[in-house]
Amino acid sequence: MLEIRDLHTGYGETRVIHGLSLKAAPGRMLAILGRNGAGKTTTLKAIMGLLPVLEGDVAFDGASIARTRPYEIARRGVAYVPETRDIFPSLTVKENLALAARTAPPDAAWTMERVIEFFPRLGERLANGGNQLSGGEQQMLAIGRALLMNPRLLILDEPTEGLAPIIVRQIHDKLAALKDEGLTMILVEQNFGFATSLADEVIIVGRGRSVWEGSSAAIRHDVDTQHKWLGV
Repeated sequence: MLEIRDLHTGYGETRVIHGLSLKAAPGRMLAILGRNGAGKTTTLKAIMGLLPVLEGDVAFDGASIARTRPYEIARRGVAYVPETRDIFPSLTVKENLALAARTAPPDAAWTMERVIEFFPRLGERLANGGNQLSGGEQQMLAIGRALLMNPRLLILDEPTEGLAPIIVRQIHDKLAALKDEGLTMILVEQNFGFATSLADEVIIVGRGRSVWEGSSAAIRHDVDTQHKWLGV
């Protein structure tokens, strides 16, 4: 569904990614792992058109999106949940969801009602402002807002960052449910156990390049690679 070929990107004159290639297959989850500063978030921003593709290509459904505007990429069916969550703090939970639901097709599988059913806590907080939510509630809102775009590909950047263990388990279960429904996902995550218990395939990024690729089962048994590139 998504393919990156020989990607080079970065910030201004500073290149962070140096020839990265990866594939995300339909109906499966790909985890991108690596130490802080390896280039994981940079890769996601290049996919979403938030950073320039200096060399190489990014293709979605076989068509290049390397020089496509972010909102056009979203309209093609790619939803992005950034590490910063980026909910609107001055809007209520209901208003945050309603903004995302405006672009949904008439026959959308994901509606506001279904998101509230999926995340019951959001239903209890509909009248609360985004700045009144806990970190876990903000993450639920960010994921719920992305689902309202009815994506074919969901990209998540560090969804467990700063969350209590009980909330991490809840997020894990929700992503597992989405995976069971056949939603294609790309996950960037520092929590090794969380990522490898969900993902089908794993790519490890180090110094802006792919240094390991394989299945979740394979990386769980490759202790040397874990130690060298992940610090596990």
